[in-house]
Amino acid sequence: MPTATKAEIGERMREARLRAGLSQVKLAAILGITQNDVSRWECGRVTPGPHYRARISEALDRPELFDDGEPEEPV
Repeated sequence: MPTATKAEIGERMREARLRAGLSQVKLAAILGITQNDVSRWECGRVTPGPHYRARISEALDRPELFDDGEPEEPV
């Protein structure tokens, strides 16, 4: 499977968050981070590290969300 770009990862995160009925603020509170962090991930500016990927997958009930590995560009 090809590696996803940061933008593709961000879009998947956004779609999963919306399906879960969470705002960026609510997801940020669950993860113990700021809404700005969530926004940067979803816009594809940066990607979450492995620790946050696991927590995001759990919070959104989407264990497959990051199955295609690291983004093409270094974070």
